[in-house]
Amino acid sequence: MLVPRGSNVAGQLQLALPPAAKPLAGPAAAGLREFTERRANIFLTRPRVVDARSALLLRPLLADVAEKVGSDPSPPSCPRTPARS
Repeated sequence: MLVPRGSNVAGQLQLALPPAAKPLAGPAAAGLREFTERRANIFLTRPRVVDARSALLLRPLLADVAEKVGSDPSPPSCPRTPARS
């Protein structure tokens, strides 16, 4: 989440807005919260993000298993193939 749940976005907006717009701070904060949550959910469902998140979550588990069986937890290196011209 971009903005911590406990933060006072409406209060921060009130400080930044001119006096005539201060009443709009609450609705603007709610709109920003809804927008950022929707965008974050869309972002988190992208295949590359899901793959990266899965890899990050599995890394500690794989390292633990590798340690228990006495193996190197780092992924094997693959030789680079020359680029085609």
